[in-house]
Amino acid sequence: MISIIKTLIGIAIFLFFTHPNALGGAFAIIFVFAWLVDELIGRKKQSPKLGRIRVACWLVAFAISCGMHYVYNHNARIHAQKIADDLDAYRTKHGHYPEHNAYNAPRQYHLRYICFEECVKNQNLPILIYSSSLSPFSRYGYDFKNKTWEHKPD
Repeated sequence: MISIIKTLIGIAIFLFFTHPNALGGAFAIIFVFAWLVDELIGRKKQSPKLGRIRVACWLVAFAISCGMHYVYNHNARIHAQKIADDLDAYRTKHGHYPEHNAYNAPRQYHLRYICFEECVKNQNLPILIYSSSLSPFSRYGYDFKNKTWEHKPD
């Protein structure tokens, strides 16, 4: 029974740290690999039934974490696409993109809009990016020329 309580506490900590706004998916992968090594090597004394229950609990926790990241990334893309459409509509109406200080893109989903003087004068394209929740350095950038999103891993 104590082993199950420790497992549930571990799962709560895992879900807290793997939340998209916390450490994210990269932490989840590292955590799960470390747990699997510990589970396969270090837990020979427990009953097989208890071991299967613990494994099932961890698999459900991992599935919940994957679901959180899927929902986050899906909503981030919808929100970012709306911003891109708004910026394209602004350019169509005014003949140039708004300066980044004039257009307050919400910080939700780590969305960034960058457009300096050259961009406003139509000499370069603006930059619109948002972060992936799975990798701390991966970004999705909007290509204003082709009207598509590009994955930019780092």
